[in-house]
Amino acid sequence: HDRRSSSRVLLPLVSIPRSDMVFRRDVVLLLQKSNVNLEKLLHVDDEVTRSVFLSRSDTRVTLVDHNKIHPSLLRSSRPSSSAADDDVVVEIIDHHEDFKSHLHVTGDARVIAFENGAPTVGSCCTLVAERLLSATNTNTSSWDAGVALALLGTILLDTMNMDEVACRE
Repeated sequence: HDRRSSSRVLLPLVSIPRSDMVFRRDVVLLLQKSNVNLEKLLHVDDEVTRSVFLSRSDTRVTLVDHNKIHPSLLRSSRPSSSAADDDVVVEIIDHHEDFKSHLHVTGDARVIAFENGAPTVGSCCTLVAERLLSATNTNTSSWDAGVALALLGTILLDTMNMDEVACRE
């Protein structure tokens, strides 16, 4: 799949129900500080989200911080669906144990930083930052300040301020 296609629309999707965001006060504060309008975020349980996923045959998904698509986003509930139609996943960037889903996603499109029963990075945002650094030839001056803050803040939250002894799943 061509990541540089100008005809694509990229929509970040929050993988928790909208009503659960209130329980993630640390994330809410970080997103607000990063100038993200929380009301404009799409959540997995939003009707518009399901509508787009179920009605558009050209929808493609990059899973970030997960390696199995949320069941509500599968098209199998459509009368004309098939197993191949269900799998809209084209890329995975994750640091959790591999659930062995979407096995057609391989090579550089399947980055799962998990070996010998443990993640190899403390935050999936580390993997995202590495990709951004690679894409911008390590020139962070071109990065949006909100994006940089959101990445760094998430890495700090996920790693408990980079504490090596913090117990993580």
